[in-house]
Amino acid sequence: MKGVYESEVQNKARDQILKIQSQMNRQGVDARIKVLRAGDSIARAIVDFSEGEQADLIVVGTRGFGGLKRMVLGSVSTGLLNEASCPVIVVRGGTSGLGQKLQKILVATDGSKNANRAVQTAVSIAKNVGAGITIVHAIYMPPSAYGTFTPMMDQILEGLRKEGERIISEATKIAEENGVKAGSQLIDTDQNPVSAITSYSKEGRFALIVMGTRGLSGVRKAFLGSVANGVVHSANCSVLVTK
Repeated sequence: MKGVYESEVQNKARDQILKIQSQMNRQGVDARIKVLRAGDSIARAIVDFSEGEQADLIVVGTRGFGGLKRMVLGSVSTGLLNEASCPVIVVRGGTSGLGQKLQKILVATDGSKNANRAVQTAVSIAKNVGAGITIVHAIYMPPSAYGTFTPMMDQILEGLRKEGERIISEATKIAEENGVKAGSQLIDTDQNPVSAITSYSKEGRFALIVMGTRGLSGVRKAFLGSVANGVVHSANCSVLVTK
């Protein structure tokens, strides 16, 4: 019975991706298909295959689990974000997905090398599809710091603002050197970076957020999480995370 069930699952999966292949071919995309058999981890199976194919990008959807279910169950998209060596885009459907014309791209940067790669990726996408691009940097001081550094708080915040302006200026320069005019915004609120970025994106009705990841090791990611993972889980639009 197990063999019959597995065969039915594989046949159903193949039928589904054959339909997708047909749709992509009609749109002028030369698409190949492959049904993968995962062991303990679907994400790991996809990552292994992508590395064998030397893929430049992994595209995945999300089932839109609520916060508690994501925390308990995890997800394939989270596994891909953590384990893939190439950029990963998590696509959401609806009015904020990529099914419609991509017109507005939001780039979140912290000035790191990976963030600069995110800027370059966003600029390349914008040039190819004629989208507008906005670069943001979020300033944040955790509440615990206020009790420790209260006498110096104004000075610290001013330093963070100046550093944020420098980071945005450098990112904007990358865009302009590549022929893309970019808007910019220093997000200075009491929100943590995840909330600040996702709120700004929602209010601005952006279709795509592009950002980098600092590339934490597996153990550190498992315990600490990251701004990138947080944005992917919280945003109402698609998110592209570069590596």
